[in-house]
Amino acid sequence: MDDATLLDTSGGAGLPEDHLALVIEDALAAVDATSSPPQPVEPPDLRAVLLYSWSCGVLSTQDLLDFAGSDPGLQYLLRGASVSAGTLRAYRERNRDRLPSTLGAVLEVCRVAGLSQLGGVRLVPSPGKDGADSMADLASALILQSISADQLADAINSPVSVPDELRSRGARAGTFRDVAGGIHPAKAQPLPPSLPTEAERPPPVQEAAEAPTSEPIVANSPRLPMAVLTRVLSILAAVAVLVVGLVAVRWVAASSAPPPARTTAARLPTLVPFAEIGEPTTTPTTTPGEAGFDDDVDLAAAYAEAIRLADESLQSDDLAVARDFYFLATQVYPDDALANDRLRQVQTAVGIDDRRTDWDEALEDLADLREVVPNSQSVLRAYVTALVAVGREALDRENLIRARALCGEANRWLPDRVDARSCVIAAGDVPFAPGASPATPTRGAIGVPATTPTSPLR
Repeated sequence: MDDATLLDTSGGAGLPEDHLALVIEDALAAVDATSSPPQPVEPPDLRAVLLYSWSCGVLSTQDLLDFAGSDPGLQYLLRGASVSAGTLRAYRERNRDRLPSTLGAVLEVCRVAGLSQLGGVRLVPSPGKDGADSMADLASALILQSISADQLADAINSPVSVPDELRSRGARAGTFRDVAGGIHPAKAQPLPPSLPTEAERPPPVQEAAEAPTSEPIVANSPRLPMAVLTRVLSILAAVAVLVVGLVAVRWVAASSAPPPARTTAARLPTLVPFAEIGEPTTTPTTTPGEAGFDDDVDLAAAYAEAIRLADESLQSDDLAVARDFYFLATQVYPDDALANDRLRQVQTAVGIDDRRTDWDEALEDLADLREVVPNSQSVLRAYVTALVAVGREALDRENLIRARALCGEANRWLPDRVDARSCVIAAGDVPFAPGASPATPTRGAIGVPATTPTSPLR
């Protein structure tokens, strides 16, 4: 079948009700009906066409058209429409950003309804992710596989550019023979022209009873499993990155001092702890000039500079960079309480959207972090997310007083946040109007208002 085809118009009358094409069509209809606003789609629905084909293992658009010539399910979904590979590719590329969410919702509907598999696609959530996110990732993977299959088909079908001197077999034979003669024949290991017959097969090698020789037998040498090798390499790479990071921090620490101070300042007789930033309180017993003393001074400088740069990044609302510098500080002094606490708090703020459990701990960490950077909008957004999550948990436990306090504070901080407003409504209270600028909430000891907030703006 060529690039375009006109398909059967039977309308799928002969399909059984549990046919995969009808299952996908019904799931898509449910997703469209529950979207806001509902999304009516005129047939043929190319979303169903693509998902059905991918579920059947048909990935490239040209293979899809070939498959449509014989598959009644695909014929039904296309409703007799004339399509081409170019049309399908253009639709896939035009909607590449929207297809994962829609098709992921379809896969999630099928999974939650009881299907463990859709055709050849297993509906299994990824570890650490909820079902909807996992199914959206699965839909994205199917789209990428389809694109790769089209690229491979294009490469296979593209004409090979052959130089003029290699167009005829006679010319190629001479050229190839000359080239082959220049390759070192002693290192070549030619394969036999055909598989050996039973008579030509060598007898099986019996294990020798003699003591092993000093020469290693490569074929019988034990090999590490690929997973172990991968893990070892990843550990080595992480160690290399850590060493480079510490060297960079120490270099920044050294270069931040004025040149005269670096060249003329005398060494300190003892290591003075930086109490205000959590330096270790033990004083080295070595004296200036000894290797141990120099190492302690270098580590102290690296730690101090990592903390300084992390604090600056935190004040600039650059949480990702702050997290990296706090991490380097923990590598200098692994037991340092300040660096470990800040690293945990910043990591909580950075990863708040992916969090699923331990919301009380997250709320406490973010409340402490907000005391350090009260003007950080990123930390505030994460803090409101945690307030809403803990408020929802209080609602699930029917603790309306706590739920109103938590959701109310979230709504007071960010009145435009939909999740905070819906949380307030679910708790039986009235949210602030969007765009309102209510008074600053008063936080209790664990990040919740000391009393249930009230305001005339409500």
